Amino acid sequence: PPAPAPPAPAPPAREMEPEIEPEICEVPTIERVQSIQQLYSATAVADYLLDIPPEQSGHMRFRSGETVYVLYEGRADGEEGWNYGYTSSSDFAGWFPAECVEELSY
Repeated sequence: PPAPAPPAPAPPAREMEPEIEPEICEVPTIERVQSIQQLYSATAVADYLLDIPPEQSGHMRFRSGETVYVLYEGRADGEEGWNYGYTSSSDFAGWFPAECVEELSY
């Protein structure tokens, strides 16, 4: 199934804390997410932190330096600039600004 639609993009910043309204959204289990073939691994180059828990916001949280597993790159209308993925340090997958990560090269 396709990834859930992302919220409106936040303005670019090195440490991003967008204001979004809390809403309950269906978040797949981490086991389900990890069974999806990832597009690539990336390193977080900026903190992406929210006050709203990932299970309520649909966004993931991470700190600069963490490895992020990208499952989906937003390409549809309204998704540009947003990726969907997870980190090994979280039990939740979610949306995050694409500019916050850099693809790892092996």
